[in-house]
Amino acid sequence: MEKRFSFILLGFLVFCFGILLYSCASSSWNRAVKRNTILDYEYYIEKYPDGEHVLECRKRLDELYKIPRKVAEKEVNLYLRCMSSEERYLRKIEKHFKDMIEQKHSDTNNAISSINNEVYSGKRKCYKEERVCSEWITEKGSFLTANKQKCNKWAVNKQTDYDCIGYWENKEKEYQPQIAQLRNDLNESLNKLNIDKNNAITEQNNKSIELCKTNLKSDHYDDYPPEIKNLFPNKSNLNSY
Repeated sequence: MEKRFSFILLGFLVFCFGILLYSCASSSWNRAVKRNTILDYEYYIEKYPDGEHVLECRKRLDELYKIPRKVAEKEVNLYLRCMSSEERYLRKIEKHFKDMIEQKHSDTNNAISSINNEVYSGKRKCYKEERVCSEWITEKGSFLTANKQKCNKWAVNKQTDYDCIGYWENKEKEYQPQIAQLRNDLNESLNKLNIDKNNAITEQNNKSIELCKTNLKSDHYDDYPPEIKNLFPNKSNLNSY
């Protein structure tokens, strides 16, 4: 009788313990659902590995583990879109300096062309006078009075050993240092413009990075792709929530 009573008592204690255990497990589960944190779900699985809500815990843990990755992906996309939007300022800078460089080329080329055209026109005039007046001297008066007057001057110049072609050839030599200086000034201007352009692009790019990196948070640094980590090797440079 006593032995039977002992079995009944033991069974009752086991039943009570089971009720207590179920009650604790249920309470732990309800708390985990209410808080919905990784820590609470992991605690439930560790404390009640055979609990009825273990599978549900694992599903919820998977979803929670995905959240940081999704947030990190969203932050990276915001950063990339911001940088893409900032590129318009870089394009403006590049266009500004491109226009200035083209203007420098144009001004220098026009100045050199003006000098060369002056020499060419002078030589051409000399050759024309030589041809026309030679024919006039030979044919005597077969040309207009205007040509006659020009050729009289040409004949006087001939008598005084005036060398029209030689004059413009000397002028061409005199202009060479001026042309060389124009080209040298152009090269110096282009070098300075390229330096200013690179500095302006670097400054603008740094401003864009500082602006756009506010979309990135140190809290999700570990979930960022390698290319972002390479840009920001130290996550302490990023803001946190």
